[in-house]
Amino acid sequence: MGAGFLSGKEIYEFLCGQDILLNSVFIFILFCLITFFLLKFDLEKNSFVYKYSKIFLFLGNFIIMCGMLSAVDSLFLLLFPWSENLPVFSLITVIISNAVMFGGTRGLKNVNAFLVPIIIVVILFMVFLPSDKVIVSTNTIRPFKVASYSGLNLFLAVPVLVSIGKGEKTSVCLAASLISSLLLSLLIFCLFICISGCERSVTESDMPVLTLLSHNKVFYVIYIFVLYFGILTTLLSAHYPLFNYFSDGLWGNVGRVILTLSAVIVSKIGFYNIVAKVYPIIGGIGFVMILIFACEIFFRKVRR
Repeated sequence: MGAGFLSGKEIYEFLCGQDILLNSVFIFILFCLITFFLLKFDLEKNSFVYKYSKIFLFLGNFIIMCGMLSAVDSLFLLLFPWSENLPVFSLITVIISNAVMFGGTRGLKNVNAFLVPIIIVVILFMVFLPSDKVIVSTNTIRPFKVASYSGLNLFLAVPVLVSIGKGEKTSVCLAASLISSLLLSLLIFCLFICISGCERSVTESDMPVLTLLSHNKVFYVIYIFVLYFGILTTLLSAHYPLFNYFSDGLWGNVGRVILTLSAVIVSKIGFYNIVAKVYPIIGGIGFVMILIFACEIFFRKVRR
């Protein structure tokens, strides 16, 4: 749940003008199937193609990492105007991320276990805002958009999901897939209906939900920190495979420092440009790669 998701920008860009009821159902089905597949089957052992997809994973996660750092600076600029040209908060955030990375998947699990429930509760409490123009059903759906959205969110999480799923029982993988997909599709539905009936100043802003809450200063400040927590969870998921690409030791840590500084520099491209122009491309590539993984494993099992 990163800035693109929690701000409503990512959801609106992918699902605008479509039937949110149908989309929520299809997103639930796709997320559930793909999540279970990634948790259950160890791609590192069972997929030959996976080894050669790591360049796409590296570049994709690097872009997501840059997007999250860009979102951090945009977010705190609302509270601290003096930070406009100083990447102070993105630097602090990426330092926190590096510290968590040394804890491996255990550190990743602990941080997400703490942050995600808080994010869900706050969203469900805050998104039910009154609107007279909510558009729920339009009988329109664009399959490529839904597939791209699923690919965006799950392909780049492949290394994390594969690592977390190792040694877990089938029942645990299935339960985790069902619960997480149900919660995600519910939150997507809630956030979309919250935004869809709003005026253009909300839907066209970089952070629609935050703009919607701007009239209430208490909720506005609270949601800024909710967004920050969401950015942090996504940053950690994207940073994990990049961090572990480099081995421990002097030169490995030098590589990690270069990676960190490069991400901060590239993040200056801007949050909107990354979400609106780059995310759909990454999502499309990601969905195709997941299909290739699934087909490869299926045909291998048939041969055996």
